[in-house]
Amino acid sequence: DPLWAQIRLEAKHALFHEPDAGPQLYQNVLRQPSLIDALASIICHEIETELIPATALKTLILDQLNLEDDINLHLDVIASANRNPSSGRTALTAVLFHQGLHALVCYRVAHRLWQADRTGMAMYVQSTVSSKYAADIHPACEIKGGVYLSVGGGVVIGETARVGNDVTILQGVTLGGTGKEAGDRHPKVGDGVILHCGATVLGNLQVGRGAVITAKSIVTKPVPDLARVSGVPA
Repeated sequence: DPLWAQIRLEAKHALFHEPDAGPQLYQNVLRQPSLIDALASIICHEIETELIPATALKTLILDQLNLEDDINLHLDVIASANRNPSSGRTALTAVLFHQGLHALVCYRVAHRLWQADRTGMAMYVQSTVSSKYAADIHPACEIKGGVYLSVGGGVVIGETARVGNDVTILQGVTLGGTGKEAGDRHPKVGDGVILHCGATVLGNLQVGRGAVITAKSIVTKPVPDLARVSGVPA
C-alpha cells in the first residue's frame, strides 16, 4: 500500500521534528497495521458517547468497511491532502485532523449499516456525525471515491442523492429536496463536480460531469457537463 507507506513515513518525519507528538503518532499511525485501522483509531475517540465507547466504535468501523470502502477512502485521503491547502498537502495531516475526511469515513460505515438493514444504528452514527462534524449525510445516499468534503459551515446530503468520483464539496453545501416526502427527490452529482461554499442544489436533477456551481448559488434545474452556473436561481 504506497499511500499507507507514505503516511507512515510522514509520521516518522513529524516525530523527528515534534517529539511531543510521539504518543499520538504511535497510537494512531505507527502502531496501526493499515490506513483503515488508523482512521478507525482516530475517529472512534472523536465520536464516542456514553452509549457506545471508543473500543466498540472501532470494532464497528472495522467490521462494516469492505474492500470497496477501503479503495474509496484511499482516494478520499488523497483528495483531502491535495485539495486542502491548510493540510500542508500531506496525507498524514488529512488523516489526523481533517474532519471532512472523518465525516466521510463515518458516512461509509453508516451506509453499510443501512444496507444491512441496521437502520437504527446507521441513524445513530449519522446523528453523532452531524453533531460532531456538522455534516448531515443520510446513510442511504451514495458517495463514490476521491471526494473532498469541507464541513466547517455544515453540509447536507439527502437520502436519494448520488455523488460521483472526485467531487469537491465545500462548506455550507446542500444537496436537498423540494418538499417531496418520498421517492427519488435529491440531486445526482456527476464526476469531477465542484460545489463552492453555500451552493444549494434542490430536487431530482443531474449536475453534469466537471460542472462548477459557484458560491451561494441555488440550482433548481439540470446542469450540463462542464458548465459553470451561478445566481439565485442559477
